[in-house]
Order: sequence, then structure tokens, then C-alpha cells
Amino acid sequence: TAGLQGLRDEADTAYRQFYAEPELAIDQLRDLMQDPLFRRANVMGQRQARVEAIRRNQDAARAGRPQESVPTVDPNNEVFTPEMLDLIQRQLRIASQGAVSNPNAARHAGNLRQVFLDRIEDHYPTFRGIRRNYAEGMGEFGEEGALDAGAAMTTRLGAPAREALRGFGAMTPAQQELFRLGFARSLMDKAANPQIG
Repeated sequence: TAGLQGLRDEADTAYRQFYAEPELAIDQLRDLMQDPLFRRANVMGQRQARVEAIRRNQDAARAGRPQESVPTVDPNNEVFTPEMLDLIQRQLRIASQGAVSNPNAARHAGNLRQVFLDRIEDHYPTFRGIRRNYAEGMGEFGEEGALDAGAAMTTRLGAPAREALRGFGAMTPAQQELFRLGFARSLMDKAANPQIG
């Protein structure tokens, strides 16, 4: 739990820096807006932002704090905040993982997301680290990837282990801690197994 919280705190700091960047104009994304899947992800991202603002306002009203303005949903929006760009890429990730009955749709969503991530990274250098460390990992902040990679190390010997450890150096400190935890957990499970202990 502490490792996952550390990773969330680390990611929150990186995302706050990215969200403080200036907005992106539609002319940078006009070609992508012609894709129906991208337009759906755009609207879903806006809906999600609206509901989150409403929820924050409810919490603020209960605590006696000032409320924020609630964004409107506009399928023809002309500017994109960095937070909206992040919500759109998350919607595209969901689409790429959820279309098990239609592998072509899942592949299209995955490819569209990669093009979109490239576009964001080209415009916002602060997004590069976020993409590498959080956006492309499994799970919301890549924690499942770090835990699973650490656990998988217990089944590798020699060159496969050295190859897997190459990625360890590129991980953030919080991800490295989760990698170690996954490795230790797997060893504990194996030690508790009477056949291989």
C-alpha cells in the first residue's frame, strides 16, 4: 500500500506540472478529430471532466469551500487543456483494452492512441516522462507492470534476467520499489510452497 501510494504521489507531482502547461489549439489535432473514435474519446473525456468537477463541488460545498466552474461538453471544442488531453488518451486506452470481441477495433484504438501520445509529446516536452513512466504502463500508474515485472524475475535465469533488469534502471524510484516488492512477494510464495520451497 505504501509503495502504491508513493507511486501515486510521484505521478501526481508530474501530472500537476503537465496540467499547468498552456492549452493546445484544435489546428494541432484537426486531422485526428476526423476519426469517429477520437471524437467519441474527446466527448467521453469532457463528460468525465464535468462529472469530476461536479463531485469536487459537492465535496467543497460540504466543507464550506468555494466551488469551481463546471465545464460544458462541446463535441466541437477548439482548445484542449493538458488535463483534457490526458483524459482523452485514457479513453483511447480503455477502448484499446476493451474491444476483445473486435480485435481490429482494439488495434485501431491502440494505434490512434500512440499517434495521439506522439502528438502530445511533440507539443509538451513535460509529457515525455509521464508517457514513459505512467501513461504506457499497465494500470493507472504502471504499478501492475512494476509488480508483475518484479514477480516475473523469479522465473528467469541468466540472460533473460539481465535483459529484464535493463528496464529497471529506467523506472522511477517508486516503480523500482514496487518491482522489488513484486520480486520479494514471489519468492515468499515460492518458499511457502511445500513442493518447491
